[in-house]
Amino acid sequence: VRISDWIPAHLPPEAQDRLRREMTRPISKSDRKGFLYVLELGPPEDGFLKVKIGRTVNVRRRCIEWRRQCPSTTPALRVSQPGGLDLDGMGADTEPGVLSHLLERCVLIEIEALAASQVYLDPEWPNVDSAQEEEVGQQHRVLVPCPDCRQRHREVFRLRRWGEGDRFGMEWKLLIIPVVKRWGEFVEWYADNSGVFARKWLEFFVLPFRWC
Repeated sequence: VRISDWIPAHLPPEAQDRLRREMTRPISKSDRKGFLYVLELGPPEDGFLKVKIGRTVNVRRRCIEWRRQCPSTTPALRVSQPGGLDLDGMGADTEPGVLSHLLERCVLIEIEALAASQVYLDPEWPNVDSAQEEEVGQQHRVLVPCPDCRQRHREVFRLRRWGEGDRFGMEWKLLIIPVVKRWGEFVEWYADNSGVFARKWLEFFVLPFRWC
């Protein structure tokens, strides 16, 4: 197992450090089973994709709540971990996954870093050097309160779309879903190896590692 299997080198150094700290946390007794879900939110914005990342114990029920409480956002489930989509696009029946809190934190860190740095827009991505943190200020965040519930939704990010080329319209397939699946694989591995072996592996390979 290599560190590059989990933390991409193109992420900003601060995001890499945050992910490394999450990977070395002892497993919390309060970290229960559940699902991570990612919604696509409307109304559409020219050139941007709005995504909501969250954690729940019932994906289908959470999607119904979103559609009822905030209908103007036209929420559409695009990916859940573990699991897939049913015919209604609201989550297929499956067993909840382990360490859902850790999974959510890791996915949030990486997606926010991608949205803020926009490093994936580089034509050479993912084979590029580490991005600079916060290159685009707060443009990656949705700061306006929701017109339905009057709250500012947390964990909602604006990702600039690929405007042309072979990656046009492929943000979910090439960018977001791989992040979710990779961290889903990590938490499963960590849960299975959370004893002495896993801790020693992380301390030896992760903690001493420093990105420049």
